[in-house]
Amino acid sequence: MTPSGYFLTHLWLVPLFPLITAALMLIIGRRLPKAAVSFLCVGSVFLSFLHATGAVLGLRAAPPGNRVFQLILFEWITPGVMPSSTRSPPSWSSSSPASASSFMSTPSAI
Repeated sequence: MTPSGYFLTHLWLVPLFPLITAALMLIIGRRLPKAAVSFLCVGSVFLSFLHATGAVLGLRAAPPGNRVFQLILFEWITPGVMPSSTRSPPSWSSSSPASASSFMSTPSAI
């Protein structure tokens, strides 16, 4: 069973709160009193903290084997079916010409 809950499904709001507040401060920040600016800026970070804490507590409530949450909002690139490779991976043995021992030399005077 995958953990779920409001905070986990709305985890995308964590960076959005300070981002929206920063945009508001850019647009109307000079017209607001300093106390209002401070309240909005600190409040948005605190709201993000509460959401992140709720998500962590939601994961901790799940059994240890199920503490994984994945929410795919969209797929950026869909590769399709990937062909399987029959080649073996390259060997990184020390017998290669550019091994680490070939780069070790004694310093010479210039």
